[in-house]
Amino acid sequence: MTLPPATTSAATDHARRAMRWPLAERLDGPLLALVHAALAVYYWMAGMRFSLLQIGGKWDILWQPIKMEDIALRPWSSIWHMHAQPPGFSIWGWFWHTIAPGQFPELLQGVHIVLGALVILLIVAIGRALTGSRAAAAIAGALVAFNPALFYFEAYLLYEMIVVALVTSAAWLLLRALAGGGRWALAGLIVVLNVLVMTRSLYHPVFLVGTLALAWPLWRSMRRRTVVLVLAAALALPGGWFLKNKVQHDFFGASSWFGMGWLHCVVRAYTSYEMDELAAAGVISQMSARRWPYEHDPFEYTAFGYDKVSPIPLLAREDFHNINFPAISAQYGRDAFALVRLHPLRYLARVHAGYANFSQAISRFEHFVLLQQDYVFWEPLYAQLFYGAILGEILENYKIPIGSLFYLYFPLLLVGAAGWAWALERARRRRRASGLPVSPLEAARPWLLAFVIFASVYVALVGTMFEYKENVRFRFALEPLHMLLAVALAHAAWVRYSRRTASARSSRPS
Repeated sequence: MTLPPATTSAATDHARRAMRWPLAERLDGPLLALVHAALAVYYWMAGMRFSLLQIGGKWDILWQPIKMEDIALRPWSSIWHMHAQPPGFSIWGWFWHTIAPGQFPELLQGVHIVLGALVILLIVAIGRALTGSRAAAAIAGALVAFNPALFYFEAYLLYEMIVVALVTSAAWLLLRALAGGGRWALAGLIVVLNVLVMTRSLYHPVFLVGTLALAWPLWRSMRRRTVVLVLAAALALPGGWFLKNKVQHDFFGASSWFGMGWLHCVVRAYTSYEMDELAAAGVISQMSARRWPYEHDPFEYTAFGYDKVSPIPLLAREDFHNINFPAISAQYGRDAFALVRLHPLRYLARVHAGYANFSQAISRFEHFVLLQQDYVFWEPLYAQLFYGAILGEILENYKIPIGSLFYLYFPLLLVGAAGWAWALERARRRRRASGLPVSPLEAARPWLLAFVIFASVYVALVGTMFEYKENVRFRFALEPLHMLLAVALAHAAWVRYSRRTASARSSRPS
């Protein structure tokens, strides 16, 4: 039986692709994930472990979650009285400690490696859907799979691997929901966003609402009453936690540390002498002039009237979970606001310094200095070739902070994504106006790009306006999507160039 010419051509193209790629199309992602996991396990066995980054690799060295004693003896009571951070990470620790107390927290590195493999699978899947190109998706997946920062964060005890898996999952679920997955994918997206908000205070419910707004084509097809009920359900958990904090600790939010973090950023624009003068003039409190954030234990604040006591062990300890810290942090926040109003240009200079720090090569995060020397030998390739870290170091010597070339790449990526989304939406409308069919995937692509833009701007603004020093760590959750976006934009530009070249050749007279 002879196949029609079009079918024969399609079969020939498929055979050629099969020769280029030894494994079937669906195995590209699993293969990359497997290679990454094998390398990560090798480095783990070679000594790249939590103990290099957190002293002794112990859970209690972390400020964010409740202490091991509370996890072991009184987990739910302690979690219920938390104010320093959302409860998700502490619940995560309690879960794994319950399963394997003798191997906790060392076993979490293995869990992190599994999460890293999941991120690679999702990036390949999103890349294929976004570009329609198996090669582009595989390249993006490879960039993520061999990214030194991914290996390093898998050996990092904090919650960054959970967050990067959740953010990447949110992108995939949003795409699935808009490309035919419907309400089940939307339900999954809501669950993932709730876990994210309840795990990392950076992701305020504003982020949840903004992401759900990007599922507009689905909301448009629902009844208004259904939309209201779904949104109410989506906000019930974080809203309930915020209300709990208001009743217990007199602040409405996820973390009592906001004021400390903000003043920690703002205060660097002032000298100690200036802070003393401003305190004497009543512009700020004496406490902010004499006790800088994150540098003092609770007992050092009793001289300023913060002397509450609590019978609850979590709130009675001399750490940042102490019962006095919500009020202390609130005062820091008021003083930060006063300083911003006093000299807004100084604050903008600090925001710029934060953005320069935000733009570093993530593998050069200061906590990773020991790892750079002995593990993931190709780290300089990523840092110098992709990020241009050496230029950032040179300019730093001339007091021109940019971190790395990502300082320029970041806005270019966002502008490119916005332009591509606009072009895709314009093409979709033209096809529809011409009566041609438009697939759900074609309609979903601009919304996915909008999510990447929204998430990037959100994290950049929060990370530079209200945090300093470790905000490059915040960007890690978006790095896989940024790598995918860079590859996708390059692929789109190549396709457009190829079409123009082919069109120009066909229009030449023979």
